Formats: sequence, C-alpha cells, structure tokens
Amino acid sequence: INPEVMADFKENPRKPRIFIDMVYQMAAADPDHLADEDIRDHLDEVIFAGHDAIATTMAYIMLMMAMHPEVQERVHQEVMSVCPDEGAEFSLEDCNKLTYTEMVCKETMRL
Repeated sequence: INPEVMADFKENPRKPRIFIDMVYQMAAADPDHLADEDIRDHLDEVIFAGHDAIATTMAYIMLMMAMHPEVQERVHQEVMSVCPDEGAEFSLEDCNKLTYTEMVCKETMRL
C-alpha cells in the first residue's frame, strides 16, 4: 500500500475517495481481513458490473436513435460540428458542447 495514500487518509479523513482508495484503507486498517486476491476480486466485480450497465445503456440509446432517424441525424450533426477532424483529440470541453446528445442520452435513460 502506498505510504503517501495512507498519509493522505490520516490527514484528510473526510476527503472524497474513489473506490480503490477505500479498499486500500480497509486493507491497511486490518491486513488480515483483505488479502491482495480479495482486493482484486472486489475491483473485478465493480469493473464488470459497470461494463454491463454501460453496454446495456449504450445499446438502448442506439436502438432509440435507430427508431428515430431525425434524432440520430441531429446527434450526428452536433458531433460533427464539435469534432469535424477525424482522429483529432476529444477533450472534456468538447464533450460539454454536446448538449443535444446529452439530452438524448438522458431522455433515453429516463424511458
């Protein structure tokens, strides 16, 4: 376990943490409770659960856009206006410009 991470836990106990940091903190508090294999198993579970949820959501969004070609075309136009160059870097700033696309995703998830 990284000593810098553990020092940060002690200095800032109320700081928001990512999942792996919390698992490391639990392992440090009781080394006999969580072995490295247990930590790997927990992380695999979180990663695979997230993968399934995202894959299902994306499939449903694609289905809805296929059923509504006018929406699909508008999303396509918005994406092409934000990043017209194929292979160009896509930044968080670019992502924030995709307002219609975000609305389509949120509306699809609401259904």
